[in-house]
Amino acid sequence: MDGGGFFFIFIIFAVIAVAFRLAAGGFDRDRVRRYIEEQGGEVLDAQWNPFGTGWRGEKDSRIYRVQFRDRYGNIREATVKTSLFSGVYFTNDIIVVPAESQAAAQSYAPSASPPSVEQLDELERLRTENARLQQELARARQEPKPLFNSDSDSTNP
Repeated sequence: MDGGGFFFIFIIFAVIAVAFRLAAGGFDRDRVRRYIEEQGGEVLDAQWNPFGTGWRGEKDSRIYRVQFRDRYGNIREATVKTSLFSGVYFTNDIIVVPAESQAAAQSYAPSASPPSVEQLDELERLRTENARLQQELARARQEPKPLFNSDSDSTNP
């Protein structure tokens, strides 16, 4: 076989390898999506991350950076490792946006109705109570603590 034949075979193997990698990536994303949906979540974004956490020494698994909403409404980001014959493994799983923050942001949206008089009164009452408790806490921190309990019996050592 001449040099052109070897080059042609090399090109064919390279095309097959690229096609296999693209197909494996599609299967991986589907596997991760199914896993998250089985847990009650929803995948928002998944990007191949070849040098993500756990890449050293790994030959068969592929690593992705995945952003998803969990069943509680939190938006999370994680490094996910998976392969054809293994499961789905999460590392560095963190909450990026807590569900409460999303709900609070939505409640202050311009489309939300203005607060009622009762809600404003309750807010003022809570602010006053908060100020009172802060003053009480500051006084408690400044008062010296007794060495002995004054309620104890003086005959006992």
